[in-house]
Amino acid sequence: MKRTNKPMKNLFGYLFLILFSLQTPSQADDIRDFQIEGMSIGDSLLDYLSEEKILKELELGKDEYAWTDKKFGDVYIYEATETYQYLSASIKRKDKKYIIYAVRGLIDIEDINVCLKKRDKISDDFENIFINAKKSEKKFKSSSDPTGESLVHAIYFI
Repeated sequence: MKRTNKPMKNLFGYLFLILFSLQTPSQADDIRDFQIEGMSIGDSLLDYLSEEKILKELELGKDEYAWTDKKFGDVYIYEATETYQYLSASIKRKDKKYIIYAVRGLIDIEDINVCLKKRDKISDDFENIFINAKKSEKKFKSSSDPTGESLVHAIYFI
């Protein structure tokens, strides 16, 4: 699949669900207990994609994502699930085991108010699950929009 960087007008929302899924238990002993569509941190991406697809996606995205360094790369999986429009996993570029370091489920929502409302609901759920996690919010221009008009409204739990 050819990747496109379609410009988004004004405040189109990308809802980034970083590292976690809403379908998780309320208590877990290890971050690897949390999954998005069955994927967890510490899994091999080879369990979900062929090496050929992983390498192709790493090549396609090698210069696209300003937030990643040269050590890590993102592999996007453009197969819609019941919950997400597509998924993303971060791996070390030179790791032949393709161990997953971050998992994201993504939903494109064009109405910023709908997007922020859904994001805040998910954030509230995460705060109840991850009581000791440090929450931070950031708003920044999307690196995937060459017009500079799109913003990312992100919440991170560390």
